[in-house]
Amino acid sequence: MKELVKCENRLKNIMLMDKQEVPQRIVRVVKAELLYVLKNYFDVSSENMSVDISLNATGQYVLSMVMESDSIKVVNTLN
Repeated sequence: MKELVKCENRLKNIMLMDKQEVPQRIVRVVKAELLYVLKNYFDVSSENMSVDISLNATGQYVLSMVMESDSIKVVNTLN
């Protein structure tokens, strides 16, 4: 029984380690798409923005983004 638990834990650890390897290509694509949307509302460039994808303790992905902008664009809306 102990061996089974040990094997389960080992498999979980292997799966988490595999999941931690977020390809940089995905991070670049997510950053580009976020930048595309945010440019509609802020004066922002790629240099003023950082994006990171990591895993939390339960194995879920966490997206962290920091963006700095000097101004917000005025958006006219139709009511």
